[in-house]
Amino acid sequence: MQRIALLTLLMGFLSFNLSAQKIDTPEWDVSYVGNNLWNPGLQFGRLIPGLGRHEGPVIYQAHLGAYWDPQAQFNLYAFAGWQYRGSFSKRDYFDIRISPVGLLRSFYPEAYRVLDNGNTDKIFLPGRWYYAPEFSLTWGFRPKNEQIKQVYFGPQLFLLLPYNSRILPILNFQIGLNLKSN
Repeated sequence: MQRIALLTLLMGFLSFNLSAQKIDTPEWDVSYVGNNLWNPGLQFGRLIPGLGRHEGPVIYQAHLGAYWDPQAQFNLYAFAGWQYRGSFSKRDYFDIRISPVGLLRSFYPEAYRVLDNGNTDKIFLPGRWYYAPEFSLTWGFRPKNEQIKQVYFGPQLFLLLPYNSRILPILNFQIGLNLKSN
């Protein structure tokens, strides 16, 4: 079943007339990110064109963000990497983002530790650090507004390493805007 779904998705992409899209000026990126409606978050980023001095479809990107799980924790994260931007048509596009450099810091509401003498002590800023590479695939369109360059939506995947000596995937949904940089 999974192979059929993957093959259908791949055939759908290949049926479009795909082409690379160049980005010539830096952009700001603002998006809502959440793995559920009850785990909301915000993400801010900067997209910088080109490899070296050449403009092209590969974009350097860096993002900062946070999301909140009211039952368990608050998370801050940062990631950086590359983004490929392609076009389906003049107004419709897709982005594939790979961010191998990523960190996530979780903050727990309240935690205690038991000392050697049997007493308890409250932990200052309880939580953990994770190496968190990020991958995303977004689809979007270009509105006629001059300040808003693009509107997009799609899935975002974080891999938290190590998570109890394993890998924990976190799948988020993002919807956002790429804004013109003046």
